Amino acid sequence: PASSSARTACPSRGGGASVVRRCRSRSEEKARRFPPTDISRASCEMATDDHMKVTAVGLPSGALSATFGRYELENGQHIEDVVLGYSTYGTLNETGDNAVIVGHSLTSNSNVSEWWSELMGEGDACALDLANEFVVCVNYLASPYGSSSPVTPDPGKQNGESYAADFPTPVTVRDNVRLQRLLLDRLGVRHLRLAIGGSMGSMLALEWAATFPD
Repeated sequence: PASSSARTACPSRGGGASVVRRCRSRSEEKARRFPPTDISRASCEMATDDHMKVTAVGLPSGALSATFGRYELENGQHIEDVVLGYSTYGTLNETGDNAVIVGHSLTSNSNVSEWWSELMGEGDACALDLANEFVVCVNYLASPYGSSSPVTPDPGKQNGESYAADFPTPVTVRDNVRLQRLLLDRLGVRHLRLAIGGSMGSMLALEWAATFPD
């Protein structure tokens, strides 16, 4: 994982050699964490917390939520009033074409600042340049960090009971990509500059290219 390394490479956008910058390890000193949409800090530093040790579920601090209607899954089932948890960083430009979609790992949440903060900052030295890009990360369906999942209320049940084992599975990577496209449309994104991710997120990036090549 990116967060495990104390020495991090932030690829340069200028076409030259990668810029390597040393990020403090957690054991040396807790780095400052910047919340979603805050692009005032230029350093590519590590997050102050370890989200892998968090036991709470639900929308993480700083994340946002969007609700859509009935969503049809590839498995032939559907989710009523589907919900997406997501985080954004930077600012969408007037033409809506500076967006970057980031895919998180299987067990992560949408707060990129918690697990890829060393790649984010202002300027060409960072892979995710918050001075020029609008970064969006969406929590996956069936993940417990803000999106519809087995732990969220099932609209078809009374008393506000959760889906639990009744959650419609399996959910595919393409299901997530198609739903994320609806969210980006709502946010005003007209074109993605980049799709990137680690672990399961890399499969999401590939599916973006396959499903929406334009």
